[in-house]
Amino acid sequence: MSSSTNICDGCGCGFPLRQDNQLCCKCEKLKPHPIGSESYNDISQWPQCVSCGVTRRNNMPAPNQGEAQTCGSVACSKEIQGAGYRPTPSQSNIPESHLDRALHTSNRFNKGRTMAQKPGPGTLFTTSSLLNHEHGGGAPGEDKIMVAWQVRESKAKAVNTDLGSSAKKWAVSTPMPDVKASLVESLNVEWCRSHSAPLLAEEVTFRWHGSLLLDPNTANMTVRDFYAYYSAPSRASIFMSSVPTMWKGMAKTNRAAIYLELYIDVSAFHLRSSGEDDSSSALVSSRRKRALSSTSEGANRDYEATKRRNPSMGPLKSMFVPTSSSAIVVHKVSPVTLKKTICTADNITGVPEFEEAEIEVSGVIRDTHFAKGAMKYAFEFKTSHGEALVAKRFYRLEETDSPSSSVAVLDNKEEIILELRRLTLGAHLLKEFYKHAKHKGVDVYTAIEFATAWLGQEVQESPSKASETREIDSSHEGITWLVEKKRAKIVEHFTFTLNHQTRRQDFCAKTIHAFAHFVYGNSQRSVVFADIQGTPAHVNSRDVMVLFDPMTHTPAGDSGIGDFGSEGIETFLKDHICGDICVALNLDKEVPLDAVEQPNENDDDVPSTP
Repeated sequence: MSSSTNICDGCGCGFPLRQDNQLCCKCEKLKPHPIGSESYNDISQWPQCVSCGVTRRNNMPAPNQGEAQTCGSVACSKEIQGAGYRPTPSQSNIPESHLDRALHTSNRFNKGRTMAQKPGPGTLFTTSSLLNHEHGGGAPGEDKIMVAWQVRESKAKAVNTDLGSSAKKWAVSTPMPDVKASLVESLNVEWCRSHSAPLLAEEVTFRWHGSLLLDPNTANMTVRDFYAYYSAPSRASIFMSSVPTMWKGMAKTNRAAIYLELYIDVSAFHLRSSGEDDSSSALVSSRRKRALSSTSEGANRDYEATKRRNPSMGPLKSMFVPTSSSAIVVHKVSPVTLKKTICTADNITGVPEFEEAEIEVSGVIRDTHFAKGAMKYAFEFKTSHGEALVAKRFYRLEETDSPSSSVAVLDNKEEIILELRRLTLGAHLLKEFYKHAKHKGVDVYTAIEFATAWLGQEVQESPSKASETREIDSSHEGITWLVEKKRAKIVEHFTFTLNHQTRRQDFCAKTIHAFAHFVYGNSQRSVVFADIQGTPAHVNSRDVMVLFDPMTHTPAGDSGIGDFGSEGIETFLKDHICGDICVALNLDKEVPLDAVEQPNENDDDVPSTP
């Protein structure tokens, strides 16, 4: 039996008996054909030997139920028998999970394990999945680096081979948090065989082989920067010289590769999952303006009982979801010129102020959105200088609106302005929170910031197709976009629209919940931040949690979509439980959360900032 796995450069699939280290037989046959073409799809369906990688339309032996697909050669048959493994039979339509399954199969060969039953069938290959496998999360032709991984659970002295291992090439522009999210998704296939809930990305961290910790402020780098940092001569001997035994063969090829461990925080998983069965849903208002996500939906609940028995909730969902099961091979774009408007907050009062800069930003925007939230579309926007940005606009303003409905240009502008106002107010209050913590001598998690954004109004002669507007002239304004930097796709939720319960006990989450309490007091009990969500990012040479798309509740209920007024504030008062940071800042005494009160300029309970 082969002692190492030969990885295909094209699909990242492992074939133990393959003789070369270039493309496998199927990738060689697919190479001349355009992705998505009839011939490409036809070849994709050919059966392929899991041992040597040979693929043919005909003359491939049909496997019996529960047996692996082989080419029929004696060597490949012995390889299967020697492993004692019976993978899924090959199908006429190869499942989308074929690549991962082949690697999974190969790893089981090395371990000599037996699978009691075949995995469930996967979905069929789509253009989207083929592109993802080929491009490794990046653009066609982009350089790639192999990421190989094993699994280690907290308090364990060795890696957990039962949870498997794998390797895949990733585009160098891919953020490491997105790599981790994808690997956790693959890991959950095995994890859920013996656990009642899947792992969340925030419960898993990267470590080097041997459980060696990453250096600070490197976990959120791109694959390119991550590899460049650790392959530097001063670090390579520490972090990259030790290669797991199963990957020794791949290491001999001298190709760029990273050998990592997925470290599972088992305590955090059990803390969260122990409360899932009891998780209740937040109340739903008949007059709500913005669709609620995840645990915010459902029937009325007993707040006090929930707080006592369920401090942690179930898995949290991202606001953005894929828009389609298929992808456009060639993305169509429209030229666009945006007139830039920025928003700043008064250093003393915190009142947001808008300034129309004499700046126009030109570039191209994709005609179709890459992400869709409850109310907004997100489009990829690339400036003429090559900066990758995201442009957002509303496609509906009420939950009852049809997804195919449109929003008037001026209505969209009004709500987009309020979205930027929230971000600016949040950034100001976060700065005040950090000042207050420093004044009190309390340690808090300082690697948090609100997304930096600006308004961009289309001023070119013809509107972009993404705007879905017909014309731009003296009587018709161009669409206004909320423009932000492009970040990793992974999103971590801390609170929801009408649900402010503590779900995590890490330093970052505790700080964010204390910040929410501080905001209520610092704003004279007139603002509650809700639906707090963030993305891990690498900003100015450090790892940070970037908060974006927050909502607010105010007494008047006019701060933007999702503002439930006093009703929303009341949910915060009932949900929030002061943690040790709140107590250390004395917020539990200076800003008691007992009832909704009217703002009072002479209120002495409000903590002042130095």
